[in-house]
Amino acid sequence: MCQAGTYVVNGTCHQCPPGTFQPFTSQDSCISCSDGHTSPAGSVDVSQCTGITCPQLPPVTNGHIECEPPCYSTVCDWGTQCQYVCDIDYSVTPGTSEIRLCDESGQFDGSEETCTITRLRTGT
Repeated sequence: MCQAGTYVVNGTCHQCPPGTFQPFTSQDSCISCSDGHTSPAGSVDVSQCTGITCPQLPPVTNGHIECEPPCYSTVCDWGTQCQYVCDIDYSVTPGTSEIRLCDESGQFDGSEETCTITRLRTGT
C-alpha cells in the first residue's frame, strides 16, 4: 500500500513530483497544483502548493524596468512580464529581448539586458 504523497505504478510506490500532491493512499497518479503554483516532492495536500515567484530583476543603467503586474518587495509573481525601457539616445542591446517573463522555474526567461548608446548628442 502506497502512502499519501505517493502514487503506484506496477506495484511500486513513487513520490509525487514537485508541483503535484496526493492526499490519498494507493493512487495511480498525483494531482497537479494550479497554474502558477508549485509544491515540494511528496506533497500530501493542496495547501502545500504555493505561488511561484521570481527574484526582482536588477536595475538597468541608462533606463528602467516596467513590470505588469508590478513586482512587490524583492519578488515578482509567476506570469509577470517585465520590459526594459531605455533612456533617450539609448536602446536595448541588439539581439536580446526587451520583455522577460517570470516562468514556472521561478526565474525570468531570457538574459539580463543593457541599454547602449545609439546616438551621440552634439553640443551647440
